[in-house]
Amino acid sequence: MEFFTLRRASLTLATVITVGLTGALAPAGVAAAQPAAHSPTWQVVYRKPGFAITGLTATGPANAWASGTNDLHGTPGLLLHWNGSRWRSMSYPGQRTFLIDQIFPLSATDVWFAEYSGIVPTSMLHWKDGKWSSLPLPANAEPLLVLSDKSIWINIQEGGPGTACPEVPHPRAYCVTTAHWNGSTWSNYPLPAFGLVSAGSSSSSDIWVVGDVAYQRSTATFRPAVFRWTGASWRRMPLTGTRMGYTPPIVVYSSRDVYVDEASTAHPSACAMHWNGSRWSPLYLRGSDGACGLFTSDYQHGLWLNAPPGYGYGYIFVHWTGSRFVTAPAFVPASDFAGSLSVAAVPGSKSVWLFGAICTGSGKCVFKGTIVALR
Repeated sequence: MEFFTLRRASLTLATVITVGLTGALAPAGVAAAQPAAHSPTWQVVYRKPGFAITGLTATGPANAWASGTNDLHGTPGLLLHWNGSRWRSMSYPGQRTFLIDQIFPLSATDVWFAEYSGIVPTSMLHWKDGKWSSLPLPANAEPLLVLSDKSIWINIQEGGPGTACPEVPHPRAYCVTTAHWNGSTWSNYPLPAFGLVSAGSSSSSDIWVVGDVAYQRSTATFRPAVFRWTGASWRRMPLTGTRMGYTPPIVVYSSRDVYVDEASTAHPSACAMHWNGSRWSPLYLRGSDGACGLFTSDYQHGLWLNAPPGYGYGYIFVHWTGSRFVTAPAFVPASDFAGSLSVAAVPGSKSVWLFGAICTGSGKCVFKGTIVALR
C-alpha cells in the first residue's frame, strides 16, 4: 500500500527507496557491497507535517535547495534553502499554483525552477541576486537541463508522445523535439525517439539524453537509447537493452565517464552500464537483478543508489565510489514507520542528504516532510 506518491525529483538527483520493496538476488559470484570502515550517523534536520519533500539539490556544503508539496491539501508549494547551518522557508511567485518539481542551481544566488511534471508547464522561474523573474516556455515543453542563464535545454512533446520521424524510415520510429535557449531565442532539434526520460551533462558541449525507441503498447517493450549532442544534432550511442519498467537516469562526468541506469542485452543482470569513451561495460551489485534503480551522482565520479532487498532493515543506500560498493548505515526513524526517501549528494564534500516523507507510530499516520543528513 502506498501512502503517498513521491513526485519525480530533479534529473540530477533522485534515488528513491520505499520500505517494503521486494526483488530478486543477482547471480552467484557477484561481489557484495562492503560495509564502511567507520560509519557516520543519520541526523534528522528538518520536519514539516502534512508535506512531502519532492526534490533536493545542492551546489556545495553551504548552498542547497529543496522543494515540496502539501500532500494533505495540495497547495501551497514549499521551497527551502540551506545556508550551511539551517533550512529556511522561502516564498516565491505563484506559490499556490506553481508547484516546483525540478531545481537547477547554478550558484548560491542563481537558481532556476521548473513545475511539477504532472502540470503542463508554461514557464520557468528564475531567482537571481534576490530577484524573481520568469521565462515563458514553448507549448508542451519539459525542462531537461539548465547549463547557464543563456543555455537551457527542453523537451517538446508534439502531436502526442511522439510524431513520425522522417529521418528514420521505420514504422515504429518516432521523433521528439529538443529545443535550446541561447538567452534570446529557442532553436529546435529533432531526436529519433518516442520520448525522453533523462538528461545529463558535464559541460555546455558534453550533453547526453536517454530516450525510448521501438515503442510498443507496454512499457516493458521500450528499449532505452542513449544520444549525445554533437554540437549540431543528436547522435545515438551504442547501447542495447530492454527497459526495466521505469525511467533510467543518466550521470555524466565527462565524454569518457558516463553511467546509465540500465542493464543491456549482453549483460542482463548488470546494475548499470558505464561508458569509458570507447565502449559500454557492466556494473554489478549484489541483489540487483537488472538495473540498479534510480541512482544519482556523488559528484566524485561515483554513484549513490538504494540498496536492494537483503541489505537490512530501514532506509539503506549504497555508494559506488568508482571502484567498489560501500554500504551506508541504515536510517531507522522508529520501530514502526512508513514512507519513501531519496538521496542527494553534496558537491565538494562527503555529505549526503535524504529527503521525502515518513510517518512513525502505530496510531493515525500523518506524514512529515523530512530531510536527514549523514554526518
